[in-house]
Amino acid sequence: MLDCLIDGDAVQLQFAISNLLRNAMEAIVAEDGTRREIEIAIEEEDQQVRLIVGDSGPGWLGGNLDDTLLASSKEEGTGIGLFVVQTTVANHRGTIEVGRSPLGGAEFRITLPRRSPNKEPAPQA
Repeated sequence: MLDCLIDGDAVQLQFAISNLLRNAMEAIVAEDGTRREIEIAIEEEDQQVRLIVGDSGPGWLGGNLDDTLLASSKEEGTGIGLFVVQTTVANHRGTIEVGRSPLGGAEFRITLPRRSPNKEPAPQA
């Protein structure tokens, strides 16, 4: 069983993860194909937890994530969603990577440090 406890602000992390899931849902709906899939996985490695969100949409069209923040491929998008995700992950001492999903679309990998087993949870604001 994975011990996926991390320290952090639950509201910020929930917003960031919800944004990635919403982006994946919008990507698969926008795709003309009949295959509409999202894959979510959690991995544990050393003292880190990795959340992977992949989809069968058109894929990441932006190149380097840092270069495309505050830009959107959506007609009505502002690009602020991925900026918030990246800022939240950075504020939690984590990393975010983007690549190609085995499903054919985009794949986002968020890696965050795991809470020490003996550490008390951070107080919620």
